[in-house]
Amino acid sequence: MFPLVKLDLRVTNRVVDLVEEGIDIALRVRPTLDDSGSLVVKQLGATRSHLLASPVQLRRQGQPVTTADLSRLDTVAMSSADGRSAWMLVGPQAQEFMFHHQPRYVADDLQTLKLAVLAGTGISFLPDSISRAELQAQLLVPVLPGWAPKPGMAHAVFPSRRGQIPAVRSFLDFLGRHMQGDEVVGSASPQA
Repeated sequence: MFPLVKLDLRVTNRVVDLVEEGIDIALRVRPTLDDSGSLVVKQLGATRSHLLASPVQLRRQGQPVTTADLSRLDTVAMSSADGRSAWMLVGPQAQEFMFHHQPRYVADDLQTLKLAVLAGTGISFLPDSISRAELQAQLLVPVLPGWAPKPGMAHAVFPSRRGQIPAVRSFLDFLGRHMQGDEVVGSASPQA
């Protein structure tokens, strides 16, 4: 569609310094829109995630019935500074439960995490946008239905509209038309 545009995509779970690292746009999903100081924020939509496992893992480790049962299951997660993770779950009556765990497998790419969950490596939160087909095919199943993370806000952040190259403006317009809540995490630098 845009034969002269090239993308350099970097997937990371850390906040990047766009100016310092020469990145045109960062795509983020957070509980609220980033307060990014001098950066411009473009809201792309809300996202939903589910706590999922493979049937193989649940046969091996058992189906949890309560939040306390989660501690006996292996997990996969995005990286953290100390090697531990914490997931905030919100229940059916808006009760909150913080689940602290040490993941068996860590990756900063959601597709890689999905493959690990499919293989039975561990449970994880996965966005609806990348797990819908596997849920329908019952290759992935919900863990503790009714419990989920708070919805996130997908948004793009970028240094400024002033002086933006046309490829960056076109990419932002494309995201605005096509994202509509599909979760994308990473940083992209379109180049013309």
